[in-house]
Amino acid sequence: MEPRAEFIFGVKAEKIIKRCWDIYVAAFAPNQEICAQDQMCLTEEDIREAMLDEEWVTFLLWGDETLVGFTMATANLEKGRIGYISPPAWEKRFSSHIGNTWYYPAICIDPEYQGSPNFFVELVRSMGEFLESNGGIGATDVPESKNPQLPEFYAMTGRTLAMIKQLPNTRDVRVEDFDRHIYARFDLVPVDGATPDGDPPEVLSGIKDQDLITSLWEIFTASYAPIQAVAAQDPVCFSRKAFNEVMADPDWNVIPLRESGKVIGFGLATHDEDKSRLAFYNPPAWQGADRKLAYFAGLCLSPDHADKHARLAANVARYLERVRASGAFCYSELADPKFPAKLMDPARQMVSDGKLTATKLARVSEQDAQRYVSIILDPKEE
Repeated sequence: MEPRAEFIFGVKAEKIIKRCWDIYVAAFAPNQEICAQDQMCLTEEDIREAMLDEEWVTFLLWGDETLVGFTMATANLEKGRIGYISPPAWEKRFSSHIGNTWYYPAICIDPEYQGSPNFFVELVRSMGEFLESNGGIGATDVPESKNPQLPEFYAMTGRTLAMIKQLPNTRDVRVEDFDRHIYARFDLVPVDGATPDGDPPEVLSGIKDQDLITSLWEIFTASYAPIQAVAAQDPVCFSRKAFNEVMADPDWNVIPLRESGKVIGFGLATHDEDKSRLAFYNPPAWQGADRKLAYFAGLCLSPDHADKHARLAANVARYLERVRASGAFCYSELADPKFPAKLMDPARQMVSDGKLTATKLARVSEQDAQRYVSIILDPKEE
């Protein structure tokens, strides 16, 4: 089969859209077994809306008359949120290319055709041709557990295409790292036969008080606003509507930190695997842990109390010890590189002080990371 790729704005044929959805499922479903972050971020409706939208460019990869692969990209970073990105950080990072940074949330080839390198090369050629035509840069993300060096493979392929003049205006193709969004597990190693002493930590669930929900939302968004401006992936994983629903859901637990009776911060977690997907987790990849997991969607502090992180982490440690669970967390290496220490150090101090009586060791271990990169085509000098 002879590979051929084209890029178009506004796909109108429903048959093509449906075939692209089938390719997406076939290409990404196997990743669900090993990647800590949910790799199926797009729904069929997301793909349909993007392909119909003139602000998205769709690349179609053909083998003779058979559609065997596709990708999509947009320079409207607000619309790129369907891939979990944080537009303010991207605008800051790529300030010299605002309006011309093209985010690719999914690059797919039907597994049946992945064995032929010609299809991959042709898709990269089409993507490069598009970027050559408008002087833009490409950006995407890959799970390190599955394809850690895929961006370098894109660059190497593009470089080869430039050398043989199939990207005639390009001198070099290179990768620049932007951020790593790390998925980590926080373990409190138990003392055999020991039980926690003292009063259990306060836990709120099924919250009905709308004033409290509003206050928690304000803490949630204010706490993460500085990170949104730096991290490639948006830490505010809920819309306001979804947040309200989570607060009212008895399967989500709020572990509050109070000062003078007022909530100044909180941890937010669920033990429900399906509901953890709201915070971008992929539960199958976390299965097999020797303890149950609490999937955290946030550790939040009011900006006026940002120095109380050790107290919040201590509350979380007490909660995990009490429910005999490990914590699943995600954080930006760029925006919050000391996050593991913020969890471990207070817990280890509590173990040392005898305040975690059923724990002998606290540790954080990296499970996986989502790597965010840009692909830059350096033009030939005129």
